[in-house]
Amino acid sequence: MRTQYGDLADEYLALYSANDWKRSTERHSGYAGFGWTMEGVARMMERVSSEAYLYFFNHKIPGAKAAFHTAEVSYVFNNEKYSVRYSPNMPALAPRKLDITLANIMSDYWVSFAKTGIPTVKELPEWRPYSNTTKHYMAFKEGRAHPLTDIFLGAWELQDKIMNAR
Repeated sequence: MRTQYGDLADEYLALYSANDWKRSTERHSGYAGFGWTMEGVARMMERVSSEAYLYFFNHKIPGAKAAFHTAEVSYVFNNEKYSVRYSPNMPALAPRKLDITLANIMSDYWVSFAKTGIPTVKELPEWRPYSNTTKHYMAFKEGRAHPLTDIFLGAWELQDKIMNAR
């Protein structure tokens, strides 16, 4: 860690525990590859006076060991009920009731956003815009939408330091 991250090694280990090295490496790799960029774009939207709506898809699809990049696509387009798969990484297993429910929820938010620029759906949790001070986002998991704040607390700051140190 000291060789790879130098003065940032302690900060890295505070976020990504050495006790579960495999999980920590997966989390950092995923965040460095996707999370830092997406959160960075959301942070920059304030500069252009436009709202950003950040989300995290952490729903385990049928037959998969964990959530993965593009796993949300069939949910966004509400194709779970048809078992449509857009990625070879997605097992062609029948959806569960919670998959159908989550697909309905996510597609409703996306349709609302396409129509109005705001992902708001009556009787669903409020999806508040991300800002540099509030850091709101919506987590999609376990068949539900969960409004939360501070996605991967401290990870953006660390990754920004890592990228700027190079």
